[in-house]
Amino acid sequence: MKIKHPIIFEILIIIISLCSCESQEPSQEDVRELKIDVFDDIAIATYYPHVSFIQNGEEKTGSGRQTFVFLSTVEGWKLVHEHGTPQQH
Repeated sequence: MKIKHPIIFEILIIIISLCSCESQEPSQEDVRELKIDVFDDIAIATYYPHVSFIQNGEEKTGSGRQTFVFLSTVEGWKLVHEHGTPQQH
């Protein structure tokens, strides 16, 4: 992936850290169709997460649409809003 703007790389690192599913083992997470738009000191990231994990010996999967809104501060980019919608099966 070619990163065109250093701000996008910083936001991408934050998203990766937010997407970890630590409560279930083993797990697999995919970020699909990631789009990051930067507007001065606001950035909006949207993507379609897909997760699979084992719970009580049974494989579980889930997917949906996720939106993060970031604000640029003197300490760096901060997550100020999050919204997720599960996909209906």
